[in-house]
Amino acid sequence: LYLISYSIIFIVVKVHLSFSSLLGIILMSLIWETIENSLFYMKGIKFGHKRDSIKNSLMDIYFFSSGGVVAMYNINHGLSFFLISTFFFLNSTLFLSSAYAIKILGLREFLSPLLKIKKKN
Repeated sequence: LYLISYSIIFIVVKVHLSFSSLLGIILMSLIWETIENSLFYMKGIKFGHKRDSIKNSLMDIYFFSSGGVVAMYNINHGLSFFLISTFFFLNSTLFLSSAYAIKILGLREFLSPLLKIKKKN
């Protein structure tokens, strides 16, 4: 999202505005939380069919923003540094998301024959 915001501002204004891009990310996260907790909830798409708590929504906005800060720091240190750190960040995020999905959806029993996971006593 930071790259999208940064690119849009650069195309429109023709100036590198890192802080404005960060504000754009905060605005996008506020819009996302509004859509997630209103439209998705009304359509029944929301997981568990319940709205997020205020704490959850604020933490989502915080993590969107902190990702923007990391991207802003990385892009100011060169493209290769940005690409390497983004690669590691993306892989760690995918790993953690997969681990949580396995735990939440109860896929441990389903995956245990495939991964040869031993059951706890």
